[in-house]
Amino acid sequence: VSVDFSEKNKLGVIDSYLNDIIYLFENSNCKFVILEDLDRTQNYEVFTHLRNLNFVLNNRLSSFDESRSQRSRIVFIYLLDDCIFSNPEELVKFFDYSVSIIPAVSATNAGQVFLNKRDSLNKCYFSNKILSDEFLLLISRFIPDIRLINKIFNDYLLAITTFEPILQLNECSDESELSDSQKQLIKFLFSFVVFRLFFPSE
Repeated sequence: VSVDFSEKNKLGVIDSYLNDIIYLFENSNCKFVILEDLDRTQNYEVFTHLRNLNFVLNNRLSSFDESRSQRSRIVFIYLLDDCIFSNPEELVKFFDYSVSIIPAVSATNAGQVFLNKRDSLNKCYFSNKILSDEFLLLISRFIPDIRLINKIFNDYLLAITTFEPILQLNECSDESELSDSQKQLIKFLFSFVVFRLFFPSE
C-alpha cells in the first residue's frame, strides 16, 4: 500500500480512516507492518502519527479480545536511512529498537564486485582486455550499490544485443577475434550505459 505523507495536511489521512484501520486489524492476524521510504518525505511528523497509531491499535485490540493478548503485539517495522535524524535522541524517541544494516556492497568493495561480475560472464565483450580492471575500478568509485551494478551489466547486455549488427560480433568467443575499432565501440557502449544511468535526460 502506498500513502503520500509528503504534505502535512495529508497526515490527517490516518485519523480520518482510524476506525477502518482498526477494523482491518481486528479482523486479521497481522502481526507486522513494514513501512519503507518514509525518509524521502522530508516530513518527519509522520513518525509521531504512526507511533500513536501503533499505540492505539495495540490498546484497542487487547481490550477488544482478551485472547489476543496471547499473541504478539502489532509491530511496526521501519526501513529507512537513520541519517535523517540529526542526533541519537531523536532516533530513540521514535523507535523502541534500531538495527543497523551494513550494505553488502560499499565504496570499499564495489570494484571487486564489478570485476567478479565481468569475469562471471564468459563473452568476448566482457573480456578484461576491453573492460580492463583499471577501467572498472575507476567507475566503481561512484557506484557502491549492487542494484546499480546489476542494472549497468543488464543494460550493457541489452545494448550489445541492440547494436550487434553494427558491432558485428558474430558470436565471438575471444577478444582476439575483434578489431581495434570493435573494441573501442564496445568500451564506448559500456561507458554510454553508465553515463545514461546518471544522466538519463541527456
